[in-house]
Amino acid sequence: DGGRVVGVWDLGKSDRPLEIKVAPFESWEPSRWEAVEKEAHRIGAMIEADRTNITQVTGPIDLVTASRNRFLSPLKEV
Repeated sequence: DGGRVVGVWDLGKSDRPLEIKVAPFESWEPSRWEAVEKEAHRIGAMIEADRTNITQVTGPIDLVTASRNRFLSPLKEV
């Protein structure tokens, strides 16, 4: 979005199937979700995942108050 950060994403523990969680910072238009899903499936194809599951998460955790290094996996427990 013009270089603006509009959300965060996180990978699951396995590539079989590939699990990707996505949390927007604001409401997204359907076209943005379609673009994210397209890119997620491209990632899945690159790593030869048998399936790619995309989960929309309502919101990321507050990284300011979260534990140290939580930014490395912001949606781990969401």
